Order: sequence, then structure tokens, then C-alpha cells
Amino acid sequence: MNRLFTMGGALLRLLIFSPVVALLLVAPAYHHAQAATMPAAPGVAGFRPAHKLDVDTSRQDQRFAATFQEVQNWVERKAFPGAVLAVGQHGKLVAWKAFGRMASSPDARPMPKDAIFDLASLTKVTGTTTAAGILYDRKLLDLDAPVVHYIPEFAGVPGHDEILVRNLLSHSSGLTSPGVLWTQAHDRAGIMSLVYKLPVSFKPGEKMQYRDYNMILMGEIVQRLTGEREDAFLKENVFGPLRMKDTGYNPPPKLWNRIPATEQDDVLRHTRVHGVVHDENAFLMGGVSGHAGLFSSAHDLAILAQMYLNGGIYDGKRIVSAETLKLFMRRQSTPPDTSRALGWDTAVKGSFAGHLASPNAIIHTGFTGTSIYIDPDRDAFIILLTNRVNPTRRNNLIAQARPAIHTAVLQVLDGAKTQPAAVSTSALPTYEAKRTDTPINVDGKLDDPAWADAPAVTLVNNSDGSSALIRTECKVLYDEKFLYFAFRNQDQNIWATLTRRDAHLWTEEVNEVFVQADPRQTSYIELEINPLGAIFDAFLLDIGRALHYESWNSEHLKWAVHVDGTVDGQPGDREWTSEIALPLEDVVPAPHTPPQPGDRWRINLYRIDQLPTPAKLAWSPTGKNFHVPSKFGEILFSAQNAGR
Repeated sequence: MNRLFTMGGALLRLLIFSPVVALLLVAPAYHHAQAATMPAAPGVAGFRPAHKLDVDTSRQDQRFAATFQEVQNWVERKAFPGAVLAVGQHGKLVAWKAFGRMASSPDARPMPKDAIFDLASLTKVTGTTTAAGILYDRKLLDLDAPVVHYIPEFAGVPGHDEILVRNLLSHSSGLTSPGVLWTQAHDRAGIMSLVYKLPVSFKPGEKMQYRDYNMILMGEIVQRLTGEREDAFLKENVFGPLRMKDTGYNPPPKLWNRIPATEQDDVLRHTRVHGVVHDENAFLMGGVSGHAGLFSSAHDLAILAQMYLNGGIYDGKRIVSAETLKLFMRRQSTPPDTSRALGWDTAVKGSFAGHLASPNAIIHTGFTGTSIYIDPDRDAFIILLTNRVNPTRRNNLIAQARPAIHTAVLQVLDGAKTQPAAVSTSALPTYEAKRTDTPINVDGKLDDPAWADAPAVTLVNNSDGSSALIRTECKVLYDEKFLYFAFRNQDQNIWATLTRRDAHLWTEEVNEVFVQADPRQTSYIELEINPLGAIFDAFLLDIGRALHYESWNSEHLKWAVHVDGTVDGQPGDREWTSEIALPLEDVVPAPHTPPQPGDRWRINLYRIDQLPTPAKLAWSPTGKNFHVPSKFGEILFSAQNAGR
């Protein structure tokens, strides 16, 4: 193993293992001042009695049958080629199962349950944050010390002197980059030089902005305080004592047959990435960084999660103190409304852990499709490892799969039975959607025979439900693969300028569709289309909280418009019509896919018009804001076929 700072290694090793010498020689005078000033978070659960993890999966196929089917459904929908799920509670590994294959190719080997995954950003918490906790325990790391105290080269840029270690761990440093680091450097020294010069876009602590640079710097601090690379320190102080034999950086070739391939990289490495870190910055840094680079298995991560639930001890070995773990797991008081703890994120509403997640749980995800959920309240953990970037990172279905899978697991742990589809008990409008045996030809003309037999609804003013001066009729149909929407818009001044996907489409004249298949969830889909045929589709995790507007696209979404007039805002037009075919595979979570007769989903239908006067119409009025799922109407899926 390569060691850095070899001339000072002996002294630094003495400092690490001799608290007295450490305090006299290197501990800053303000160490641990933050322990007295940090407010206590309400309701943080205490740790349970220490357990050594026992494997007890004999009943998993019966107890977790619905959960396993949920994971398998996502494999079949191609959210990821394969996955390994591990669930633990009360010191026992109660579920541990593999799904799918090692890669997306049809001849790929089945996924083994001992597969070793590229953890991506789980490195930040399982590795770097754990290391930071150990160094805090040993009085070598002060959370409220300026970063320049540990990395003098970081000084000299306006705002850098104000960035504290705590800001790195809580992603509130304000650091930003005008470009992609790995396109401007060739090795670790080049990457670090760029990070040291990053500008600050806001005052440290003012807001949360998740960035890899924070944990790259944190990993550098670990290295400088210990006198050895982070991989060596973690092996000696965490993974070795815990006997996590599958965990480390730069796995040797003998393990590659257990490692699922990640992405086909046609930009940097020009090969299929396998056995080496997927993250480009970490790759240029030699595979070892504070933000990415670790590989591990579900069973190894289960051991680490159990150590956290035990309060820092496992199998008689103390890794970090319980007090330090509580500090690091506590949600920060600044920035305001942040969900971040130190290193970790927490399970707030709309997180990937789903609506049943405990607010005291610590969580994190990795870009390659990995995630970890540790829940002190339930004395439980969930490890979900997938290779969702194989063959391409453009597949973002993992963001829909995670909450559905975590909800399915937590229902089992809570002893809850899977609930049936919701039954309407409200006075909200209901639309009976008929089935069509013949797929709709989506051309915007609304001339398929099935549309003639579909009931029409007329939109009203969204503000108060009164009749609108302009008229829009809407219809809905469904088949095995799609949910179809049709709009017929009376419009004498048709106007639009945008011709491609844009998050600001709503500033023009548009038809909008909102779909929420399960009202017990917080997520829903938004679709917009304008008279020029520009489409905007977004998967929202919660009200107003979109999942990557710039990258989430429905692969099989269909849409079209037909205009009777000109799209220039001038008088003399007649109408424009639109059709949207939403793939049912995109609507998750849903009670059934495809929907069964009797299922009810929440939807709403909107029209925004700009000329001659602005107007906002809706099927089920929601007031000033369109994003109010509780006020959406319902579609009732009918067994009746359109045209019969």
C-alpha cells in the first residue's frame, strides 16, 4: 500500500494513538467548542444493545414476498440490470437476496448476492464520514476549525478562510465550479489544485448545496491528519476490525468476476468501466478519494450499518464513540431547513426512502445506483445496491424505484399489509376512463374512433371553479401500455415560441397533465405541451420538488399537436389540439401496472392561455397553485371498452 508523508508518518501515528501527546502538540485550542453550542435535536433515538449481525433469512421468501416482487418488477422495467437487497432489524439480517443480472446484456450472468458494487457517493458516508468521526473522537479534528487550518494551500481565494470543516460535512461550504474538474486535469495533483482554487458562490452556512468538492477536501484532511492515504487508514481502523473483507478501494482483478460493470464510457476511458471506479474525478485521483472510490458488498455494508445501530461498537470492537455517532447523525441547525447531518443526509419528506421513513434515519445514495438507510427508531437498516448506470447513466428510473422498494420493506418491518388501491370518498370530480383495445395513433388530430366514445370534460377557471370564457375539452383512455390524454382548445390567438423541452414551458400557452397513481405517496408526474409541440416531462418527488428537470425524460412518452391557425399570437385562429401518451411503466408507485378495472388514480388537467388575456383553467380547481395533489380529481379505470 502506498503511503504518503512517510517522513512524518511515525510521529503522526504516535499522535493518533496517544491522546495526551495529540492534545499537547496538535489539537487546536478551540477543539470541541461546538459540542457545547450545538443545539440538541429533538427525538433522536438512543442506541440499542450491541449486536453482532446474525444471518436469519430462513423466512425471507414468505415474509418479504411482496418486497422481492417489487424489486423484480423494477428489474423487468429496466430500472437496473440487477440488484442486491439486504435488510436487517434487531441485530439480524432478515433479508438478503439478489435479483436480475450482472449487466444489461441478455447473456450476462445472474447477479450473485455477494456481488461487489462500485459504491460511488456512499464512499462519502461509509468511508470518509466514518473516518472523520474517528478523528474527532481522537481529538485531531475540530468541526469548527477553518479548512485552511488543515490545508494551507486552500487559502488565498476570497471566502475560503470562512469555510469550516462542518461546512464540508454538511455541504454548506458555498464552493462551486465553473466547469467539470476532470476535463481540466490529468491526475490527483491536478484535481486538488483545481479544488483549492474553486470560487465561493454564497456565504458558508447560508444554504445547502450538495457537491463532491466538499468530501474531496474532507478526504484530504483525513490524509493529512493521519499521514496515510484514506484507503489505508480505513482498512486499519474500520474495514479490518469489522472484517469487511469485500470493502476497499481499487479492488484486485481476482475480485472482478463478482463486480457488476457500470457504464460504457465513450468520453474519458473509451471502454466499458469494470473493476475500476466509475466516477471520473476519483479515477484520475488514482481510485482513492473522499467522495468516491469504495467498492463493497451488501453483507459488508450490513455490518457497517449494524455498527452504527450499536452506537459505534461491533463484535466487541469499538470503532467510534456513541457520543460522536449521535453528533454526526444529528440534523444540522444551519443552514435553515437543511436535511443534512454531518456527512449523512436524513429522511425528510420526499426523500428516496419513501413516506414511511423515520425522520431520525440517516440515508445516502450513490450515483451508480446504490443506497443505504439506517433507522435507529426501528433498529433497522436497508441496503440496496444496483448497477443502474449499466449501460448508461441516462437511465433515471432508480429515483422512482428507491421510494417504492423502501416503502415495501418498511411496510414489512412495521407489520403492515399491502394496502389495496385507494377508494374515493371525496367530492372531487371523477372521470371514468374507458379502455381501448387498439393503440391510439398519437398525431394530435384526435381522429381515432375510440376518442369519439370517450366522455369529455370541460375545464373551468382554476381560481374559483367558475365557467371559463374560453373552452377546452379533455378526454382520457388507457390500454395495456399507455394512459392517453386528449385536449381540444378553443383559441383565437394561438401563441408559443419554445420548440424544445424547457422547464419554462408554462410561461406560454400549454396543456398540462398531473398524474399521481397512489395518493399515499408524495411523488407525481407533470407533463406540459405547447402548440409548437414542445414537451416538458418531470417526475416530482414532492410538491414543487422536481427530480432533475434537466435529465429526467420518459423514454417512451409520445406526444403530438395539430393547429388550426397560426402560432403567432395574432387573431383569426380557431383551435389547437394535443395528444399525450404516458407510458404506464413511468407511473410509479402504482397499485397495479397496467391498472385494473376499479383502480383510482389522482390526475388533474390544466390549460394556460396568454392571449388576448391570461387565463388558467383546470378540471379540478386547485386555486393559485397547480401543485396540490390533494385537490386533483380522480380517474376510475373502467372495464368498458371505448367503441363497444
